[in-house]
Amino acid sequence: MSVNKNICVPKDGAPLIAATQDFLTASFLLTQKDRFLSRSQIMQLCGYFNDCDERIDLPPPAILKPIELWTGKQVIGVMLRPNRYCNVQVNTIVKARNYSGSGDHMCI
Repeated sequence: MSVNKNICVPKDGAPLIAATQDFLTASFLLTQKDRFLSRSQIMQLCGYFNDCDERIDLPPPAILKPIELWTGKQVIGVMLRPNRYCNVQVNTIVKARNYSGSGDHMCI
């Protein structure tokens, strides 16, 4: 069935994988102001969300001395657009079923 390659359910187009408490907790902890990652840590995280066959353009480090460190927010940025040739556009407007009214709603 290749579940890991399908994002939407064919029946009604609903998302197959939704953000659960684990995803939310990890993104909260990763994007804290005092969270910094070394080069090996950021490359390991990039390898987790990538198939290791795509080129990744690493952003310049947030801290240069005494050692180069990157922020967790930079990891999220690399996840959204791994290189300058990537044509990924992020859309935060979704059809919401849990709000009253109709139409598109901005994802908070």
